[in-house]
Amino acid sequence: MAPNSRMAELGAMRRIATIFVLLSVWSPSCSAKNWLPTPTFRSSSIQNHGDRRSWLVRNRGGEVSDAKEPASEPYYMGLHSVPHDLTNDGPAPTTEQVSLEEKEEDDDERYSRQVYTLGKRAHSLIRSTTVYLDAPLESGLLYEIAKNLALSGVHQLVLVIRNKQSANPQYHAPHLDDLGGAYIHAATRECKSDEEGEEAPPLETLLLEYVKRLNPAVQVKSWIMDESESETFLGQSSESGPAVYMALDRPASIVQDLNDWVRKAGDDTVENGRVKFVSVETAGVYGQIFVDLGPEFCVHDSDGEMPARVPLLEVKKKSEEDDKDPYNFVVHCMPGEKHDVSKGDFLEFHLRNGDTLTEEIECIVQRVISPFQVQVQIKGAAQSDSTDDESLLQLLKQSVSFSRIKQSHIMSFVPYKEALEKRKIEGGLITPSDLDKSFDSERQDAVLACFAGLDLFAKEHGRLPGNEDSGDVAKMKDVVSSILMHDGTDGTEAGDDSSSKLRKKLRKRISPLVKKFVRSCAAKFTPLQGVMGAIAAQEALKAASGLYTPIHQFLLFDCDEVLVDLKEGKSGQSTSTSQSNGNTGLRYILGDKFVKGFEKRKLFVVGAGAIGCEVLKNLAAMGAATSSTSKKKGKIILTDMDTIEKSNLSRQLLFRDSDLGKFKSVAAEHAAKMFNDKCVLDVHSSKVGDGDSVSSAFDENFWAQEVDIVLNALDNVDARMYMDGQCVKYHKALVDAGTMGPKGNVQVVVPKQSESYASSADPPDEDIPVCTLKNFPYAIAHTIQWARDLFGGVFVQRAQQVNDFMESLEMSSSDDHSDSILHLAEKMLHEAGEEAALSTAEELAEDLQTVGDLSVKSESGKDVEEIRSQSLQWAVSLAKKLYVESVDMLLKQHPLNSKDEDGDDFWSGTRRPPSRLYYGGEWSKDPEQELMNENLISFVRHGARLRAETFLSLEQNTLFSDQEAIEALAASSLFLGSDASDVCVDESVENSSKQERVVQALSKIPMDRIRSKQSTNLHMADFEKDDESNGHVAFITAASNLRAISYGIPPVDAMETRRVAGKIIPAMITTTAFVSALSCLELVKVVQKAPLQSHRNAFINLALPFYAFTAPLPAETTPGLNGKEYTLWDQLSISESMKASEKGRMTVKALLKRIRKLAAADTEEDGSDVNIDSIEVASLSLGPYLLYANFLHEEDKALLKSSIWDAIQEALDSDWDDMSARDDDGDDGGKSISGQDAIFDLTAVVEDVETGEEVELPPIRLRRFQ
Repeated sequence: MAPNSRMAELGAMRRIATIFVLLSVWSPSCSAKNWLPTPTFRSSSIQNHGDRRSWLVRNRGGEVSDAKEPASEPYYMGLHSVPHDLTNDGPAPTTEQVSLEEKEEDDDERYSRQVYTLGKRAHSLIRSTTVYLDAPLESGLLYEIAKNLALSGVHQLVLVIRNKQSANPQYHAPHLDDLGGAYIHAATRECKSDEEGEEAPPLETLLLEYVKRLNPAVQVKSWIMDESESETFLGQSSESGPAVYMALDRPASIVQDLNDWVRKAGDDTVENGRVKFVSVETAGVYGQIFVDLGPEFCVHDSDGEMPARVPLLEVKKKSEEDDKDPYNFVVHCMPGEKHDVSKGDFLEFHLRNGDTLTEEIECIVQRVISPFQVQVQIKGAAQSDSTDDESLLQLLKQSVSFSRIKQSHIMSFVPYKEALEKRKIEGGLITPSDLDKSFDSERQDAVLACFAGLDLFAKEHGRLPGNEDSGDVAKMKDVVSSILMHDGTDGTEAGDDSSSKLRKKLRKRISPLVKKFVRSCAAKFTPLQGVMGAIAAQEALKAASGLYTPIHQFLLFDCDEVLVDLKEGKSGQSTSTSQSNGNTGLRYILGDKFVKGFEKRKLFVVGAGAIGCEVLKNLAAMGAATSSTSKKKGKIILTDMDTIEKSNLSRQLLFRDSDLGKFKSVAAEHAAKMFNDKCVLDVHSSKVGDGDSVSSAFDENFWAQEVDIVLNALDNVDARMYMDGQCVKYHKALVDAGTMGPKGNVQVVVPKQSESYASSADPPDEDIPVCTLKNFPYAIAHTIQWARDLFGGVFVQRAQQVNDFMESLEMSSSDDHSDSILHLAEKMLHEAGEEAALSTAEELAEDLQTVGDLSVKSESGKDVEEIRSQSLQWAVSLAKKLYVESVDMLLKQHPLNSKDEDGDDFWSGTRRPPSRLYYGGEWSKDPEQELMNENLISFVRHGARLRAETFLSLEQNTLFSDQEAIEALAASSLFLGSDASDVCVDESVENSSKQERVVQALSKIPMDRIRSKQSTNLHMADFEKDDESNGHVAFITAASNLRAISYGIPPVDAMETRRVAGKIIPAMITTTAFVSALSCLELVKVVQKAPLQSHRNAFINLALPFYAFTAPLPAETTPGLNGKEYTLWDQLSISESMKASEKGRMTVKALLKRIRKLAAADTEEDGSDVNIDSIEVASLSLGPYLLYANFLHEEDKALLKSSIWDAIQEALDSDWDDMSARDDDGDDGGKSISGQDAIFDLTAVVEDVETGEEVELPPIRLRRFQ
């Protein structure tokens, strides 16, 4: 998947998602009626933090309003609107709106990655949403969901406070909730840090204050439930935005009553019944979620995927024999461009200026002819007598691209009690999760019954079942079987004559599951809380926005495969807290033996970004790296070379606004220790794989001795591949996680058992052909990439070449300018070629003339004014060169009526002829000309600024106004109606040689003037996509859109340009929290040394929702000689002996003999008596360096007698010589292997001389004697 890997496999997984829906069956549960007090409002001490923000909402007509209340149907945007809208349509904002936008700049930067995932519409709804949280105040699930929602940017969180009687305190054991304890510990330390010595605040105040620390923009309130004023409880606080009520870790009876009450209260007090209901609960290693979004919930966009905008080749009328079906046409895609539409989809067609034909034409797909052609029918065309096939065809032919229109749909939900009854009768209503467990309907019934039985057990006994009390297991079996029998399992009612016999059979079938459930249900398992908290928070966001498909209506997830060794007396479980390192719950579930081993592990967490922060939080809550009594002390090694940016704060819970600019690893260490101050962390800010120096923190000894398990939290494939290679090389377990928007994946690599990360490669990103970028773009991605390259060329590369020239000039002692110019011209022609050399020479001369002018003007103080004036003229000239002169030159080379080599029209297919662009003046009324004017002004304004900043310091006045750009354009030949003649070519220059032209260009360099400015160092604009104030994205957007207009491609806004040019990966906290929790779950299994089939690779899409969990594939075997087989985990080892070292080192010949023995022997140690004459080493290499090949060196006695270390050094030196030949400024020598390089990994190919069979041996680790 782009940087985050394994996304390609999600496509295949999605195709089997429908199978799960058909396999879902009903599982009944029961709930006992419980008194539910009604609430009144009580404001907390920190309830009001600033006024409620009002958010800009753009409607379909493009109008802008300061909307405090959404439309009466907040989820429905119309049949043809694209939900994932990233556009900025509409008129210019007023002064008040500009002020509002300035207020929201902080939020725009904070949530930028989330907006790319959700779109502006859904994000704005979430920013106006109120979420009620009803949970035990010590619940880790409460903190986890509050964190997810706060970082997602909901408008308001309301904490519901219950009295002791209604809170069911016996249903939650705080001392067995590790995550809750860790969060409370962190919140207490963070919130008390302002006033040392102050007592910890009450739990409700602590949570609300912690939420404010996570995201200051979120409003927080608390409510105490009361018997009066229930009708105003939900209405008062939710104001006009969407509202969601969440019941967390509440028993089934309370969930049922709350759901009924919320439905009634929401319908009675809140317009349109906006209050939605979500409940989530975990019991040990089992979890369940219930969702009720009302009888008619509109899903605006089921998957959140942006429809592909497909470049259009042509639209043809259907063949003559089909004339009986009027208004039918065949749409052809550009060659090589596949569509993504299906039968029944609605299409919209895009014009050159970005407008669509949606209002004029309603088009539906009748048939998919091929991946490149579809048959469509125009709906409603017959209503107008004046509309015929031909006029419709001409209208469609104006289009340059098309895309499918997302369709909304309605989902119906029923209350909790009715959902259980409906499942009993009809089945279904359970969203599938684990591939293995979702096929077992009886298991699903039993799990739901266990949760209902847990409620009944707690009410009867005033406590939860205990894992050491075998009597509790029997009691729970009775309760669960009674629930299932009462609900008619096996077709028999409880009072039937055969019920006793059936009950006995049922008890036997459910016994293993109930036993596991009872073993862990009293405690909370941190990884499962992370998983369920992420899913439940995402369901709340779906309820608020109508984006993505919600769970319908139950979801069950468990990880009971971690419950191993259930025999009496061997579980090793303990509820003691005397030796707890903050992981009493983990100890309760998995036992003392596991916890002691877990605390000793040395864990290498690579990356402290979004995933890394979540992993660290989970590890701290689980008590990782807290062992202090054993000889082997655990620790967490953390590295990340990045610093904290504003956009990180919406996903990375360990960082605050005060941490901006700090190294992520350093800030993460401080924050992680707040969760558990016993954790030992070893923090670095180094890049993994950054060189092979022995001074690196991650050297040979580190990998061999200091790492047990690696947890990847990376954002790029190259780093993942490196870490995977190291883990294979040193036989270390690896858990890798990645996300992209709502999609995520987790892969576990088990040493000597599973395949590795690199075993299945992702499809590479398709590169845009150079000719397409340079001359024949037909998609907006082409113009954006072209503009990004233009930015790098004019504001980075040009400054760099001036700096290089000035540096070489300073080092030169020659005063003969002509010799210097001639030498420079020859070098340019040799290295870059004629065309590139000429362009570089012209740019260098132009820039150095400006440097020379700057040196003259600086004494008089007029340099700033002069540079500003020159920069404006330069930007206008650049626009003319790019959008007029280059167009003329291309059309002169390939006229509109020209033919290609095959005799076909040259300008056809993906080749579109460009058109000149002009500035039309402020009075222009033509929409396309207005768009052209707007982008030309932006191009000149920001281009001039960046040009000026190249020569001036950033503290000087380098900003330009729109008016200055307008005046410069109006005075230029780009102005419409001015005398802009065709490109004129000086024949004397045209007829001169390329070298002469390069010399002529370089001769314009004012050598005398610039010698006095040898210390000049031009500023290079380092592209920064997230800084709105630097003008980088604004320039690229204008440049791209102008080129798009020239080639008839619909332009896009700055947001989409930023995404493509900055290669931004969409992200949100819920997906991040999900995969991070799964990583920690797989870590538990690795520490347990669980069998491979117990591990799970995960491929998830929270949008659908889709969850695929599959066991890792075993490592693939490859054949060796004599029937041997190898896997990627196999290694061969050869060590140089002390005797060989004393005799002058191991020779190449001796090494080849050792390799032949290894290839022939049954083991690495044996082989002295094996006949090795039939085996020959065909080749031996060190990475890309060939050390030996039998067809080249078999008779090379000098090589065979030489030291293998000398052969390696010679190979490295020869490579250095090649590089030095290409770089005159190289150092004196290459890399030396003397002394400290003790280990080399070699690759050998051996051949059976009798059969001719060749095989590659496993990596050979060659150790040098020291």
